[in-house]
Amino acid sequence: MAMGVTTPVDPYPATAIGGLGTGVSALQMASAYVTFVASGIHREPYAVERLERSAFGEIKAVSDHKVEGSRVLSGNQAAATEVLRRVVLGGTASLYHNLDREIEHPSAGKTGTSEEFANAWYIGYTPRLSTAVWVGYRRPGCPC
Repeated sequence: MAMGVTTPVDPYPATAIGGLGTGVSALQMASAYVTFVASGIHREPYAVERLERSAFGEIKAVSDHKVEGSRVLSGNQAAATEVLRRVVLGGTASLYHNLDREIEHPSAGKTGTSEEFANAWYIGYTPRLSTAVWVGYRRPGCPC
């Protein structure tokens, strides 16, 4: 919960690799994973960081989001980024390893699939951005 996951998670070993009885939303997963790259500091997700109004050559901030966070993991606990970098460099998401060069930042992530590939997700992050994508069926086992 401290990392942004509010959906109840079953206490089973398969939970660590995405084996959940109840699915966690993509937003909650992106929120949790960015905590790793932030050295254990969790920040609530937000959609817009800053709004500016430009008129007659002047730029004025209309809204400026203040990023705040709280430590929820120690530095050692947050060290999962090195393991998750391997997913991008040579693992199941290695197709995207040139992404590091394109965005000029190192990236890390985690893939996951359900039985018979009915559902799949990827959570990826850089030092400044985290995102999660889910593709699948709303009803379990429904290929409709």
